[in-house]
Amino acid sequence: MGFARGWLLAGLTACSSNAVEPRVHVVLTLDWEGAYLSDGLPEIVALRRDYPDAAITHFVSAGYLTKTPPVDGVVNALRSVILPQDEIATHVHVWTSLVRASGIEPRTSPSFLTGTEKVVAFPDGDVGFDTDLDVYDVAELRAILRTSRSKLEEVGFDLSRSFRAGGYLTSPKVLAAITAEGYRADSSMVDANVLGDETPAFATRLHELWPKATPRSQPSVLGSVVELPIGAVFDYGTVDAAIALVDDAVASNQRDQIVVLAFHQETAGEFLPRVRELLARITRDHKGTVDFLTIEKAASLVGTGP
Repeated sequence: MGFARGWLLAGLTACSSNAVEPRVHVVLTLDWEGAYLSDGLPEIVALRRDYPDAAITHFVSAGYLTKTPPVDGVVNALRSVILPQDEIATHVHVWTSLVRASGIEPRTSPSFLTGTEKVVAFPDGDVGFDTDLDVYDVAELRAILRTSRSKLEEVGFDLSRSFRAGGYLTSPKVLAAITAEGYRADSSMVDANVLGDETPAFATRLHELWPKATPRSQPSVLGSVVELPIGAVFDYGTVDAAIALVDDAVASNQRDQIVVLAFHQETAGEFLPRVRELLARITRDHKGTVDFLTIEKAASLVGTGP
């Protein structure tokens, strides 16, 4: 009886409370591309210390672990910046080392950046960062997804069922592969205009895949997968453009508006100050109206039906 009375009183108190629940959910995502560790890692650690309530979804490539030798210190680097409220999710660039580890003969072209056979070269000789995922069939992509998960789980990381494609290229084949592997959320949709016009072939490819995407697109459902569009990528856009997305979502007065904002580990040394400024402005201007969710939690607000 005491428990029931306490529960009833708590419910009445909640109903009479004037507290305002956040209407806008900002989803910060950090891509770990599988290339190298940047000199911006200390700045990421400092950002986490200064804004511990800003949860981050880490989209992590297993390419760091399949290189010969593996990228030194990457596991400790990840552990240094991942907080308990964060999400660790799967990110796939089809690095040749990752593809071989999946039991598949690598194909390196075409490049989604150039649209040609010319791909980005790295000092360690591991290429495939900019290889279009569509060069592999669904069965091969599923094998790459399984290897990606297993390599990261072997070093102690607990992965969610969220996904981001290298180059944001969640094509129908990639969608079929992640669906078959049980993924529940994808965050690859992006308006090509967000990334500028320095790589025309890449822009054309993105327009083909995401013809209706805008920076203000809201989540949709693709079969059994929730698609969470990216509104801004800090490598390409200004802080003002990113904060405008948040301001507009708040001004809409609609519940559960979701704004996905992306940055990258490899370029954090250059672009992390933009993320820091964004967090400072949200904290100053939108306290109580905006909160921070992971991709997984934001997707749960959408659902995929029965």
